[in-house]
Amino acid sequence: VTVYRLGQEDRWLKQIKIVGDFPQALKNDELRLAVQPKIDCRTREVYGVEALVRWQHPELGLLYPDTFVGSIEQAGAIGHLTRWALREGVARCAAWQAQGVALSMAVNMSVDDLTDEYLPYYLLDLVKRHGIPPTAVTLEVTESAIMHNVQKSLAVVNCIHELGFRLSIDDFGTGHSALTQLKRLPVDELKIDKEFVKDAGDAKDEAIL
Repeated sequence: VTVYRLGQEDRWLKQIKIVGDFPQALKNDELRLAVQPKIDCRTREVYGVEALVRWQHPELGLLYPDTFVGSIEQAGAIGHLTRWALREGVARCAAWQAQGVALSMAVNMSVDDLTDEYLPYYLLDLVKRHGIPPTAVTLEVTESAIMHNVQKSLAVVNCIHELGFRLSIDDFGTGHSALTQLKRLPVDELKIDKEFVKDAGDAKDEAIL
């Protein structure tokens, strides 16, 4: 039992609108790809980037991922967003390569993506069409996403890795994270969860790292 408060439903109405407007966003080219540089601390050089999606909504303004990705995922449409990000990311990599700049692109994968058995072939076709090597693309997944459907997810990530794409485990150290899982996963990179790096100089965090 709860007492209704004026405006209580606004957030849910906004989420419903976001889900309803998403197909139009794809059609009208309202999505934007921002990138965050990945820097090698030893050389101080940028060696790659991570793809970050933005949505320039005609009514709601600029939307960040935490505003719309969860709703789109619940609506079962996250695969369309992932493939858009992959297309844009690979095209961006190819354009940089044509200018003599070799940078890798990391793109986040969702639970649904990891059970899509056609994803490896989609990725392979994408890099072949743009003329970049599979090693230029890193797929970021969380262990919790893999654990959602272990058998199917492992088959997909193993296939992706065998084709030459790189695999990164995001938010490592939380949730289902366990060293035993690393034996089963074809991992190229671990992204330590921010919980362990946000307090600089913490002796316990440093020991764990």
